Amino acid sequence: MTMKLDLRFTNIETSKLILLISYLISITLTVIVVIGAFIDKDMGYVVQIALASYLEVGASNIWYYKKATRENIFKNLPEKYLENIDVNNLV
Repeated sequence: MTMKLDLRFTNIETSKLILLISYLISITLTVIVVIGAFIDKDMGYVVQIALASYLEVGASNIWYYKKATRENIFKNLPEKYLENIDVNNLV
């Protein structure tokens, strides 16, 4: 009996994939810094890279939040208001 692991990212939007990868990189760098601190290695440069990755995660979160806000603004409007709005010009 074989078990298949299906890792298809075709259903994930690119912006969510960017967020996922950013989080994974930040968590990995944090784990490296913590392990390095416990084994008494100089982690100064890695700490700077980890801090930069957290800055990048924050920027990508803000970007995704703004993007989702612009895309979802029309979902709660009544149909009579949506007839005269061209969504492509606003998004």
